[in-house]
Order: sequence, then C-alpha cells, then structure tokens
Amino acid sequence: MILIMPNVAVDQLKLGAILNSDVKDLSGRLLLKTGTAIDEKHLKIFRSWGIVEVDVDEDLPGDEQTDTSLWKGLDEEGQAMVEQELARHFVHADRDHPVFVELMTLARERLVTRFRHRKDG
Repeated sequence: MILIMPNVAVDQLKLGAILNSDVKDLSGRLLLKTGTAIDEKHLKIFRSWGIVEVDVDEDLPGDEQTDTSLWKGLDEEGQAMVEQELARHFVHADRDHPVFVELMTLARERLVTRFRHRKDG
C-alpha cells in the first residue's frame, strides 16, 4: 500500500517543517532537497519561483502550543461564544472535510481576534 501525503500551501507552511520530497521549479531545476527544514529564506525562494505548495511532514513538535496561544487573552466565556458562532455558520458543513476544517480554522482565528477587540474596546 502506498501512502500519499497531501501537499501544503506555501502560505500555510510552519517554520521547521521538513520537506518529504525535492522542490523543483517548472523547468525541473532543483530548488531544495528532501529533508530540508523550512525557514523564512525558503519561503521567499518558494514565492519568487512561483511554488505554491510543497510536500512536508506536518507533524511538528509544539503544534499544541499554537492551538492554545490562539485563545490567549480570551476567557472561557469568550471561547464558548466563538465556538457557538462557528457552529452557527457551519451548521450544514461536513466538519471532517479538509476544506471545511481549514475554513473553520481561519474563521476561528478571525472570530477570536474580533472578540478580543470587543473586550479591549
């Protein structure tokens, strides 16, 4: 059985992610080798050569910290309000579908920012 890993959009890459395959430009010229850990310089390379997605290992140490930092500065009531708003907007969505998972993540980030501004303002 062959396991195919999905590519990750360059804009969604996490620093430190490891390339699972070589990255080549449209003419086949090697830009980065398999096993390279992604840093800011590599993101600039991808953008300048028109690379929109790459094959990386998405399981990075510390990902849990990113999730908890989203809620920083927002109390439990605010978190509940964000989740209720998401549930209302995505009531008919397949929450396990990768597209909706990504949309919900982006919407959650936006709602948290909005609730923080309301709290501060």
